[in-house]
Amino acid sequence: MVRIVSLLALFIYFSLTTNAQNKQLFKNKKRLTTEQLTTLKVKKMTLELELSEVQQKLTPVITKLISERKIEADRMSKSINEVKNIDVSNRYEMANKFLDRKIMFQKKMRSILTEEQYKKFKSLEKKRNQMMKKRRHHKKGFHKN
Repeated sequence: MVRIVSLLALFIYFSLTTNAQNKQLFKNKKRLTTEQLTTLKVKKMTLELELSEVQQKLTPVITKLISERKIEADRMSKSINEVKNIDVSNRYEMANKFLDRKIMFQKKMRSILTEEQYKKFKSLEKKRNQMMKKRRHHKKGFHKN
């Protein structure tokens, strides 16, 4: 019985230590620049959608999207307490801006991509959104063991 309790205590100690180290790793993690993220995104899209040379020139669209996303993320991280207590009209404004950006991005993508590439782009986007929902759901502690 003493062995079981001591082993359990050791297990809990090591799991807590490991968890604390993981949090430290993420705090010190440097973020990629907008240009680096744009290059990676365009290359990934080139592989997934088989973009032509002309279509690969969509970097201004991607750059604008990434820079807006970074600005919004920085603003949200600075005002994390304000976000929790946000009123309905501000929440509506934020959601409206987000959806406007998304609509603009999709219109530009539709004009750049062929019909087949656009369908593939939409299906890949749907898969990514599902994965993000799963990840968020799992992170919030709703998962079953």
